[in-house]
Amino acid sequence: ELIGESRAGGGSVPRVAWRRLMRPALAAAQAQLRWRFGPPPGVWARHTPIDAGFLKRSRIREHMHRTEPLVGRFSARTPREQQRATLMPGVIAAGAFLHELGAAYGLDIRDPTADLRLIEFCFRIPPNQHFHNGQGRWLMRRAMKGLLPESVRCNTRRGVQSPDLERLARCELAGFGRIVAQIECSPTASQYLSLPLLRRLWHDLQDPASPDAERSAYYLLGMLSVGLFLMREERAAA
Repeated sequence: ELIGESRAGGGSVPRVAWRRLMRPALAAAQAQLRWRFGPPPGVWARHTPIDAGFLKRSRIREHMHRTEPLVGRFSARTPREQQRATLMPGVIAAGAFLHELGAAYGLDIRDPTADLRLIEFCFRIPPNQHFHNGQGRWLMRRAMKGLLPESVRCNTRRGVQSPDLERLARCELAGFGRIVAQIECSPTASQYLSLPLLRRLWHDLQDPASPDAERSAYYLLGMLSVGLFLMREERAAA
């Protein structure tokens, strides 16, 4: 399969072996060592939206250290185990998120990809139908032969989710600025959200030359959503 992927992607076999075997193994070992013996990862420490005081009071970091080995992303070893980890409930947050979102509006949201018949069908598919001759999505490629143009059917690139998020966010700078100011003045929101990070993300989004604007827009939208929720609860309690 390494040779097949080398032929399909145009890279050398050693380069494919490094990307598929060595680099993931080293990254997994590094992550486990960091969690067991060191501080949380840099991304967590740099981008946590939680207020430092609340972070300490809630002992979230200790909880993450305690539970991470049980739900580690590097636990799957065989294709079947990895497939089960992807499909089984409780592993990905989409189901719980949809239920919470629907409950807020009195809706019962169903995920068509979680249909029992579809999941049973996926479990019956042999692993060599997912990855074959160095190519992923092999079942789809076979099924679409003659139905899609070859440039589409044999495409090896991956799409980017929400590539226009930064542009859309910059179209709403005035509205975002008002919400940021309201969150900064909210006693409840300031107890839970990191206001220094909120300000930094807000300034990054306003700077057209900022290299982190896309990431900042992603984190800022999440913090604004939580801030609006906290302010709504604050007004209801008052």
